[in-house]
Amino acid sequence: MKINILKHCSLLLACGLCLSVVARSQSAPSKDFDRQVHRMMWEAGVPALSLAVIRDGRLAFYKTFECRPLNGNRRINDETIFEAGSLSKSFLVFVVNRLIDKGVLQPDTPLCRYLEYDMLKHDNRYRLITARMVLSHCSGIENWKPDNNPDTLEIMADPGTKFVYSGEGYQYLAEVVKKLLGQSYDEYISKMIISPLHLKHTYTSYKTQPLNYAVGHNSLGVAYKKWKNEGPVPAGGMHLTAADYAKLVIALFDGKNISADRIREIQTPRIGLDPHNPAYCYGPGFELIITPGDTILSHGGITPGFKNLMFYSVKKKCGFVMLTNSDRGTVMARRINELTTGLDLSAFFRSEYVVGQYPSHTIRLLQLYRKRGVAEMFKGIGQLKATADSITRCKTLNELGYIFVEGNSEVAEKILLDNIRLSPSSSLAYYLLGHAQMALQKYAPAFNNLEHSKELGFDLEPVEPYLKLCREELQKKEPAVK
Repeated sequence: MKINILKHCSLLLACGLCLSVVARSQSAPSKDFDRQVHRMMWEAGVPALSLAVIRDGRLAFYKTFECRPLNGNRRINDETIFEAGSLSKSFLVFVVNRLIDKGVLQPDTPLCRYLEYDMLKHDNRYRLITARMVLSHCSGIENWKPDNNPDTLEIMADPGTKFVYSGEGYQYLAEVVKKLLGQSYDEYISKMIISPLHLKHTYTSYKTQPLNYAVGHNSLGVAYKKWKNEGPVPAGGMHLTAADYAKLVIALFDGKNISADRIREIQTPRIGLDPHNPAYCYGPGFELIITPGDTILSHGGITPGFKNLMFYSVKKKCGFVMLTNSDRGTVMARRINELTTGLDLSAFFRSEYVVGQYPSHTIRLLQLYRKRGVAEMFKGIGQLKATADSITRCKTLNELGYIFVEGNSEVAEKILLDNIRLSPSSSLAYYLLGHAQMALQKYAPAFNNLEHSKELGFDLEPVEPYLKLCREELQKKEPAVK
């Protein structure tokens, strides 16, 4: 007898058979909190969630949730670790601020005075780069070396003038700390953070971690092969639980580990993120959400199959950490905030590049895709185009296009072409369409659309590496193309 798997999974969910594993938990934030989280995970397609809530500067709630029908054969428990992605940078933020307090490192002294860096020597502007710039992502250093020339690092903007998110900047800063302390990254992170804070489920690399790890999933629910970083990656290689990261956040701002001056500095805006959203900016170590009565710190972490977020109010001493094993995980952030801390995160969610939050048109359309297939999803898109306002429609179609670029590039191309017809000024739509067409080996239109995204002002990440790839592919067929 043929079983309707999706209907069967829905019944499991309704019967409460989505597993939730409690780890050092106090009372739930609300009476039906578990039920609401499970339902949200199922509808959003998120297999697992590690959630920690901070109240009054203490870890008040920690729980790991699992939606078994979505998580395959792997089970989780209270010690299951997740890939931290860029949340890893907060460990270096802690160490650097300790060193500044001790006078070992000066925030505005060029890093080259501490350590020459061969990969940047080709550009004299690197001699202007300071620790404060690196922490605030305005050093100008590209995000990762393979983005452009794999043999050197490129400086994409004059240091101190523009937001350029840079993992490589943090890698450089970690090497400076290594020289100053005479210790490897593993050694100083262990001695200064992991051991004294008793972070029992935090690991600097895959090589040192246990086998009890979550497996990441793409936006369509397909599991990724586990990323195995054999050595530490200071900008993004930690593996941990939400509870351990929450303990790090508490230690950063409890006044016992770094000075009040450093805490104020971390909350000071240094570079804007969005000219249309001045309340959303970057300080030395964290994104800042400026509200009338508070400054809320935020940081995200992304690796393939993992999406994580943290929010924390130093003034109110409250916040939350969410780690998920899904590329769709952070769609739950707004609702989790409403259920736990109630922080004013409106400036964050107004950002053009923050994914649509639960419940959303994108979630509903993906449910149609999972249950009934692509044709029914496109019928739903037709209804969206007929009823939604232009901003909602454009953002939803861009988000869907992004999801399908890797999962089904032909579907992505169709969605994004439709969006460009309706919203011809969306630089993100052209950028994503270029990627979809690259995946389909349509390099000529991909080049044109990527180029047009630049003309429209797209600057979320460098476009030139992809233009270069298109040129190279076109030159194989037409040597005259330059």
